[in-house]
Amino acid sequence: MICDNGQDSTTLLAPSSPSHAERSRATLPDPQIITHDWSDNDLFRKHLDAAVEYVGASFRDKASRSAKFYQTQSPIEALFVLWWDALGRSDTISRSMIELHKQHTVVANGSTYRLDFALMPESPLCYRARPLGVAIPMVAVELDGHDFHEKTREQVTYRNQRDRDLIAAGWKVIHFSGSEMNRQPDQCVEDAFALALSGFFEFETRLFGAECEATKAGTTT
Repeated sequence: MICDNGQDSTTLLAPSSPSHAERSRATLPDPQIITHDWSDNDLFRKHLDAAVEYVGASFRDKASRSAKFYQTQSPIEALFVLWWDALGRSDTISRSMIELHKQHTVVANGSTYRLDFALMPESPLCYRARPLGVAIPMVAVELDGHDFHEKTREQVTYRNQRDRDLIAAGWKVIHFSGSEMNRQPDQCVEDAFALALSGFFEFETRLFGAECEATKAGTTT
């Protein structure tokens, strides 16, 4: 740019402006700070143990409240919520992408069913998808502890019919036994999350495409 006095402004600024190399050197952290290992430091280890204990106590209280919030009806349902929270806090799963819904009621093939849990994309995306008619990927999570669920052949038949109705209505269905939840609850939660995530990105793409088309047609509000 040319200033009022006819001089190039870049020439005027050059002496006070550090070069790219100088800026890079100025922002590079001290290598010793990056590589220093404090794990053998007594003070650090003392406070590390205290921090872990603090986080553990905090999680215990929050997990207990979550089990009540989700209105769990059996110990294995409470276990699922417990490990959903634990894996979410450790960033093993993303609770901001996939949401866990409690005791979800569904009407499918003329029948009303109450699911143990439902997994769906985050609510804001679902709110945007419904008016545009974009199908939302949905996963029904059913926990089959025989002490609290099926006890007769009739109940097993009912479960199978329910699964068929849900699948026909666009749901994916995943079951875990009480013994599975007892032995590997974290793996059960990861498997359910992976099933929900498998349709998430395609759903996101379809939603964005529908919004673009709606914008072109001038139908968005």
